[in-house]
Formats: sequence, structure tokens, C-alpha cells
Amino acid sequence: MRSGFLPARVVHVHPTRACNLACAHCYSESAPGLTDAIDVELLLEGLAALRTEGYEIVSVSGGEPLV
Repeated sequence: MRSGFLPARVVHVHPTRACNLACAHCYSESAPGLTDAIDVELLLEGLAALRTEGYEIVSVSGGEPLV
């Protein structure tokens, strides 16, 4: 049971660094030419494990996750 003072547990997922932009201010150094990406099965396994540890929210970012 939460006390009301602590936020929900959040996991931040960056599945890829690919992006259609190359912003100088980008914290993830994403760009159009970067193609590294996490394997989907590994990502799903990791998220399932984190759920059992109490993580309740997934924030998807990275490069542009829908590219």
C-alpha cells in the first residue's frame, strides 16, 4: 500500500537510438544513421521481470520509438 507521498515505480525504456532528427540538445545522441535497437523478445522479458518487481509505468523514449 502506498503512503501517497511516493510516486509509482517507473521504468524508462529506450528501444532504439534511431531518429529522423539529429538535435544538438538530444540527451540520447540519437540520429538518422543510428540503427542500434534492443531485441523485442529481450525487451518483453525485461518488462515482465520488472512488473514482478513492482514497476507500474513504462515510459518509452530513446531515439524516436516509432521510427
